[in-house]
Amino acid sequence: MKPVVVTGDLICDEWVEGRVDRISPEGPVPVLLEDRPRRTSAGGAGFVARCVGALGGRPLVVGVVGGDVCGAELVNEIGDFVAVDYKRVTPTKTRFTSGGHPVLRVDREQTDWLSEADEIWAVDVLRNVIPGAAAVVVSDYAKGTITPLVAQTVAREAALAGVPVVVDTKPSRFRLYKRATVMKPNDREMREICPGLPGGVDGLITGAQFLVSEGVAGSVVVTMGEDGALVYPSGGQPFVTASPRVPVSDVTGAGDVFAAALGVCLGAGRPLSEAARYACAASAESVRYHGTHAPSRTQTWALGTLSPEVVDKLA
Repeated sequence: MKPVVVTGDLICDEWVEGRVDRISPEGPVPVLLEDRPRRTSAGGAGFVARCVGALGGRPLVVGVVGGDVCGAELVNEIGDFVAVDYKRVTPTKTRFTSGGHPVLRVDREQTDWLSEADEIWAVDVLRNVIPGAAAVVVSDYAKGTITPLVAQTVAREAALAGVPVVVDTKPSRFRLYKRATVMKPNDREMREICPGLPGGVDGLITGAQFLVSEGVAGSVVVTMGEDGALVYPSGGQPFVTASPRVPVSDVTGAGDVFAAALGVCLGAGRPLSEAARYACAASAESVRYHGTHAPSRTQTWALGTLSPEVVDKLA
């Protein structure tokens, strides 16, 4: 099976769980009594890769972490092509929770571009792995991994090899990208990219037209939470794909799940309409759980959006 290359910002998701019984006498803040061991897992591009694997693909990660404890944990979890830069800090999101409810989130991060040495390494690896890939998913959290040169390398190598590229990036960075197969903003991000858009789906269609006209991507998929996704396909008519109705526990990571599912489907040669349905089902399944959850092919199929035969072909 050809791999789905996942490149971008590797983030350490950390959870500290406990109970809150009182308010601090030092100020109007809750006192969290930690009662469970600290746990970590791969976030950002690392979580996208985990989702690719759960959904039937074979992930191959290209990224950089810092020379710290969180970076070492990510290397142990991910492996693949992960470089360690001892001058960088691994982006970390520490979530303090009680009874499944968030109390506080503390972020540690470094957003400088990669060093020249790290950039050269990343470009060299991508040049070698993209020609043999089924698809590429770029998970750009604006933490410095996706430099202009890295973005250009992904676009060039994927175009030469005919490999589909899914880009999930922050609004401030969309102009880094050219000729992506699919750009995947959410509703809020699209309206940040194009201020003043009309409300509703019509406004999102206008925004998608703008991204396509700027050469950023051939197609655009705008996620709309429980309302599904607007699909603006290359050379076709826009349409909305519905999302399965599920009880929502936590939306953390739903966008990453969506991007991973798009990459798996497009990498398997499925049309964008089918990929969007699968991605809506996968992200809907993920929000039923507290914390980040990588849904399996079986869980996603159970929501009834694709036939078992189609889902089996993703493996």
